[in-house]
Amino acid sequence: MTEMSSLEKLDALRRRDLYGLLAALFSRPPTSDLIRLLRSGRLPDELGLAQDCPARREFAAFLEESAADRDLERKLTAEHSRLFILPTTLHRRPYESVFLDSQRRLGGKITIGVRRFYDYAGASFIYEDDLADHIGVELEFMAFLAGLETDAVESGLADALRDARRIQSEFLREHLLLWACDLCRQVQEETRSRFYVGLALLTAQFMAEERSRGEAQVPQEGG
Repeated sequence: MTEMSSLEKLDALRRRDLYGLLAALFSRPPTSDLIRLLRSGRLPDELGLAQDCPARREFAAFLEESAADRDLERKLTAEHSRLFILPTTLHRRPYESVFLDSQRRLGGKITIGVRRFYDYAGASFIYEDDLADHIGVELEFMAFLAGLETDAVESGLADALRDARRIQSEFLREHLLLWACDLCRQVQEETRSRFYVGLALLTAQFMAEERSRGEAQVPQEGG
């Protein structure tokens, strides 16, 4: 593997892992293992967050506030339920169709469009019923694609690499980037926990980075 390929693989691995972490945190409360990692103070470094990153500052403030809280896991579980499961907390539930469909319909045209991406990429296993356009599932899909990108770089498969990057770019442009930052703003406004402020800031920052990658990350035919 060339030096450039090694760097490409490391970048794809970082993106895969970050997408996977964000997907998990939007889909369910933090696990006991993640809470231990939080308490250790290592999470910002493992995520590669700069010292002046707003998300890092928020996570640090959260850790300082909750250092002696023995009931932290229960409180984070309750806050996750309040934000993402109970229907009255956020202005809109964490589904793309609720954000972008004028009638806020689950299972309609937007949901079907998301499913088509999953099916085309061979990732139909990551969703059930009408949950395809939940923020956690869309993030998990991006983790899946970044994993395909990693495998293609390692194997030197130019066509597979091109396809993985193209689908990522198209899915971001046509779906995830259209609403994820709006959801993050709502979370910041409504949450009672600095942990979820940090999660929203981290997600919004990552989406900005992904937007900047854009079409330039997709190799041209014959390249």
